[in-house]
Amino acid sequence: MNTYLNGQYTRGINISFIVGSIQSIYPSIVLCSTVGYKYAGLQGGQWCTCGNYYGQRGRARDSECDFLCPAAPAIMCGGSMRNSIWEIN
Repeated sequence: MNTYLNGQYTRGINISFIVGSIQSIYPSIVLCSTVGYKYAGLQGGQWCTCGNYYGQRGRARDSECDFLCPAAPAIMCGGSMRNSIWEIN
């Protein structure tokens, strides 16, 4: 996982779609990989994003992704205007 900045009007990952109420990164990874994307991201503890590139807004400290995943509290699921990004293998 890496942490990247997000803007209010310019997203840090090229969003194809956003799905709210995701409880951990695993459903986001499955969703994004099923539709053929390279990266899955979570923001604010629940917003899944998918894309083939990320980092347009720059890197943030990993400590800024401080929202726990509700269904997997050992994993950080982004932060306020911060994306936790995972590469899908």
